[in-house]
Amino acid sequence: MYFLLFYEVVNDFINKRSPYRKEHLRIVKRSIESGELLLAGEFVNPSDGAALIFNADDRSVVENFVKNDPYVKNTLISDWKIREWTEVIGNAMCKRKSSLHERGSAGHHMRMRMPICLFWKGRCSRISETSGGTMALTFLKGATMKMMM
Repeated sequence: MYFLLFYEVVNDFINKRSPYRKEHLRIVKRSIESGELLLAGEFVNPSDGAALIFNADDRSVVENFVKNDPYVKNTLISDWKIREWTEVIGNAMCKRKSSLHERGSAGHHMRMRMPICLFWKGRCSRISETSGGTMALTFLKGATMKMMM
């Protein structure tokens, strides 16, 4: 499921966030690495909020992010809202890939959840696994890109 997190920020947020920015970016990075946070960014002109897109099993993942965000803890976020979101049309910018395997230290196969995020001017029409641990991305204009996983 996709969830959108909207933040509204206090006046002069850009200047007030400095003491908390490093910790905020640490939890953002951790959420990206786990595959739960797909995209995040602030609004500009005016710089009065932010939006974050999550791909998670349930709302509690996003609620936990909010609870641990130093911007929220230190009252730099004046209001926040979580909305469940459904992709209706178009190619998804981010896909969750869960069929890749790798050998663990004991030789056991471990299932990996690997987010594949596409930031490309053309749209991706197909993502497929190839031999040797690579992914092939085929774009609408016919170009193909291979990525090592």
